[in-house]
Amino acid sequence: MNLIIKTLVFKTPYHAGWRHTERLLSNTTLIRSLTLIASQLNLTEFINKVRNGKLRSSALLPAILDKEGVLRLLLPLIKLPSRIKDVKASWISLKAAQELLRTFRSCKEVPIIVDLIAEKDHQTIIFECNGKLHKGLAIKGKVIIHQEELNHINGVNDLIVPYKEIRNRIDRVSGSADLFPVVGHQALTPLWFLMISEEINEVLLDRLLNILSKLGIGGLRSRGWGRFEIVKIPIHKEYKEILEKGVFYKEPNYYISLGDTSLSDIIDLRKSIIELGFIEGLSGVSNNLYILPKIALIRPGSIVYLTKRPYDINLIEEVEIPYLNYKPFIQLSTVFWG
Repeated sequence: MNLIIKTLVFKTPYHAGWRHTERLLSNTTLIRSLTLIASQLNLTEFINKVRNGKLRSSALLPAILDKEGVLRLLLPLIKLPSRIKDVKASWISLKAAQELLRTFRSCKEVPIIVDLIAEKDHQTIIFECNGKLHKGLAIKGKVIIHQEELNHINGVNDLIVPYKEIRNRIDRVSGSADLFPVVGHQALTPLWFLMISEEINEVLLDRLLNILSKLGIGGLRSRGWGRFEIVKIPIHKEYKEILEKGVFYKEPNYYISLGDTSLSDIIDLRKSIIELGFIEGLSGVSNNLYILPKIALIRPGSIVYLTKRPYDINLIEEVEIPYLNYKPFIQLSTVFWG
């Protein structure tokens, strides 16, 4: 299994989601965007890899620069079981996520946050596990980090923020101005994503990403949104090693979903802590739109208990459209880490 990590910086806001805007651009959005370009270039090998589940991606996730100017990768944080209400973190560092999974794996039951201890520039998280108190994680800003990272990471609050822009169009009947809002999100930090495959043609991937960076990803591309630039920023060596080792399935246990995936029988929902989402709405080019089926999803950052090796199963949803001479599909196979 080969692995590629890419980092990028958004030059404009982006719009993701259907009925409401979402802060993350999902793996389904990224893969569908690359597949569309590949189809226009007649790159059937790439399309077949995606369709057959041989190429999988994470969502676009944030990273932060530490005090040494090196990237530390973050994951989205879902709501953890807690007896207190003021856990205000939105993200978790990869090193902290590794410690969190260790805690889950060592507990007979799901661990619970029972206290937050206020320190000088952070809060220490106290978990209850097997009747004992456990600490090793801290909240700094809106990020959960490992205690060992306290001297290396500054407190970070806003990484991906809501964005609103007022646009103007001309009423063709009256000739008067018609102001309207467009909403999305703005990434204030570099983002990263991970792709895995048995064989990855990185030259071809870079070609597709270069085209996508200029066309834009997500909605409102005709208004200039979704433009980004692939950049090379050094990733912390320990983080890279943690990431590379964690994507390989070892045994039935707790893992973290790095992207959207479907509710399949490889996940034991009784033991998992998940955030649910949905794919729905319209898709396709503007002059040939079709309605997507409503698909329930497990969102990125969900802590799932995998009972089988996920990379042996192809999770794909095909859309039956009578007036199209092809079958659109949504690839729901993602990367699990742990």
